[in-house]
Amino acid sequence: MSGSVACRSAGESALAEAPATAAQPLDRATQKRQGTAPRSGREEGLKLYQEQVRRLAPPSAKETRRLLKRVRHGDKRARDEMALRHLGLVVELVEERRPKDPDVLGLLEAGNLALVAAIETFDPAGKDDFRASARSYIWRAIERVVRGRSSATAWYAG
Repeated sequence: MSGSVACRSAGESALAEAPATAAQPLDRATQKRQGTAPRSGREEGLKLYQEQVRRLAPPSAKETRRLLKRVRHGDKRARDEMALRHLGLVVELVEERRPKDPDVLGLLEAGNLALVAAIETFDPAGKDDFRASARSYIWRAIERVVRGRSSATAWYAG
């Protein structure tokens, strides 16, 4: 035992000679609370989706009316463009709900389907604001899923 103090017990000697180790890793719950948890592939994909959707600018009121008239005449490309350009509204409403519900993908699915339903049923000749109407559709669909009354696809189909 060269360099060791002779009066140490065997346990103390082992501790003294053990190599220094890094701090014990935090458990997953602590990491999440502190915001240091590694993200899963699913979480990374969701974050990327949300970032990309936020970059899409919603159409102007004039462009919205023009697209909705085309949708009323059966133009699927106009419907798809309307849906794509309003995905930010779905993400916004899901993020309002997120702290209360961990099933973000289920909420996004319900919101996206409700957005398409809002586009397909909205009457552009009326005086209503499309965005307000779509917001109502989306919020009701999200609430139905949260309350467990239906899945996203059941809501849209029924």
